[in-house]
Amino acid sequence: MNAKEELLNELEGEMPLCAYLGYAEYSDVSKTILLKKGYTQKDWNNFLAQLDFEYDDGYGTQHLFGTVWISETIWMDRYEYDGSESWQWLTCPEIPEELL
Repeated sequence: MNAKEELLNELEGEMPLCAYLGYAEYSDVSKTILLKKGYTQKDWNNFLAQLDFEYDDGYGTQHLFGTVWISETIWMDRYEYDGSESWQWLTCPEIPEELL
């Protein structure tokens, strides 16, 4: 699997607010890939270039870790379940009326 293509497919045209990703070939994170809030087009291109690598997305050890913030209340988190890894979209829950 190509990490860059996988992320772009998951984003479906959304532009992230920022991102903190790590890549581990075995058990230790060997590469950290950052996209800081307020990034420029050059920063975005550099971020994508760093993600342009192939990794084994089959069952086994998780290789890609991290979080991509889409907004202040929506983010994608990388997770592994039963040897398979993927992106999970999360949103901050609304505060219940009785707490307001």
